[in-house]
Amino acid sequence: MTQATLPPPPEPTPELLQRAATVRRGAMALARCSDGERQAAVNAMAEALDRASEMILLANQADLAAAAAEGLAPALVARLKLD
Repeated sequence: MTQATLPPPPEPTPELLQRAATVRRGAMALARCSDGERQAAVNAMAEALDRASEMILLANQADLAAAAAEGLAPALVARLKLD
């Protein structure tokens, strides 16, 4: 049996590289935080998600509709769904 050759992955964009660098800096800063600071950060993120939950769910509904309209496989559309 012949193995299919995959094309090489695309080169990362400058924007993606910048985001990756920002994430790395954030991870390094988080590693230097105390347990209390990390807990406060997690709590702040949870509160922000709670405040934005309606907007997030509305955006998710739009994403689901767009994915279905574009013919994305139902199993993949199901993975996008937030509930």
